[in-house]
Amino acid sequence: MYRMKVKRYEEDQTVIKETNPCSEIMFVNSGILEVYTEFEGNDFIIDKLYYGSIINFRAFFTEDNMWVNIRCR
Repeated sequence: MYRMKVKRYEEDQTVIKETNPCSEIMFVNSGILEVYTEFEGNDFIIDKLYYGSIINFRAFFTEDNMWVNIRCR
């Protein structure tokens, strides 16, 4: 835990794209992230992640792609 790196994102900045391979586990320290998918040019919000949420914990171990996008709100 002491080796964690802090990354900061601006509003509307993409944190993860659906085609990116999963190479790290992320913890939401502050702010809100939107998990969404795109269909026919429209964004559909699936979930919102808040302080304490963990991203990629399953995909990291299976070395699978994320099939959703995540952006900073």
